[in-house]
Parts: sequence; structure tokens; C-alpha cells
Amino acid sequence: PAVVATAQAQQEVVATAPSEAVQREMQAVQDLMARAVAEFEGPQQNRSIVILDDIAQRLEVLRGQGSLPSRGRDLLVQAYELRARVYFASGLTEKASESFRLLVQLRPDFALSKEKVSPKVVDLFNSLKKSLVGYLAVSSRPAGAKVTVTGATGRVEIGVTDFFPVEVLAGEYTVEVEKEGHQTEKRSVSIAPRATE
Repeated sequence: PAVVATAQAQQEVVATAPSEAVQREMQAVQDLMARAVAEFEGPQQNRSIVILDDIAQRLEVLRGQGSLPSRGRDLLVQAYELRARVYFASGLTEKASESFRLLVQLRPDFALSKEKVSPKVVDLFNSLKKSLVGYLAVSSRPAGAKVTVTGATGRVEIGVTDFFPVEVLAGEYTVEVEKEGHQTEKRSVSIAPRATE
């Protein structure tokens, strides 16, 4: 039995570990990001756009295949943020807004700081985010139940009750609340931009 359990554990690790191809691609993307950041911080910031486009395209391919690791998600968010900031600095507000929209769709709770980023860029980001994001608050008796939401972007565990509102993309969701020893509760929720459900 111990041998069988070990074999099962190894199969589970193999199933959840990124493939060698994904690991190689992630390393290549990390190397590209280092170059992009150097260009972004350099005197000709707009030269970073080509690299950031390449990073975004490569990571979106992995995402579409369902094989984007969490580090890849973080790099994709960073690529969208930097690309939007370069577009904004170049006077291309529509392109900046599009990159910020992609960022918010990927990570609705993302925030920019006016201490680190131009206040005008932060204002554009916040304005766009408000048009895309609503809030979800869940409470249960007893507290401490796991909350999972399922929507157009998949199934995501968002926390444990009782929590303050969390930012989620506006849209239709199924909210599932479960706690061991209690009946699981599922409800359909429609979240509008700026609204709290």
C-alpha cells in the first residue's frame, strides 16, 4: 500500500508540475522581461513595447492552453502594466487603456500607487477599472466557509467567510460556499460595475 500511495503522489506531482516545455518558455519570458524592464527604465522607454508585446503574446498562448503557471500570470500582469505606461507616456491613451483592460481582466484586484506611478496614469487605470469591476461580499453562519466563484474566466477560490467585499470582474457568477460538516450552498450572482453584491 505504501508503494501505491507513493506512486499516486508522484503522478499527482507530475500532473500539477509545469512541463519542461512550459518551464523553458517561462525561463525565456523571464529573460525577456529583464530586457524589457531595462529598456523601460532606459532613455528610450518606447523600445520596450516590442519586447512587452512578445512577452504578452507568449504568455497568452500558455494561458489559452491552460498551462500558465502563477509566475507566468504575474509576468503577464507586469507586461500589461509596463506596456500601458509606455503607451500613455507616448500619448497613445487608447492603447494604454486596452493594456490596462487586459490587466484588470486578469487581476481585478490589481492597484497602482500614485507614489510609484504618475498620478495621471493611476487616474486612467482607476477610471477604467471602475467600469469593469464590481464587489462581492460573502458571509456565512458559521464563519470560516470556503468561497469559490465560477464565471467566464473559470473557477477561482476567493477566500474564507466572512470577508469584506473583494474586487471581481463584472459579470455572471455561481458562488459556492462550503464548510466541512455543513451543506454546500450555491447561488447565481450578477455583479455590475461599481456595485456590491
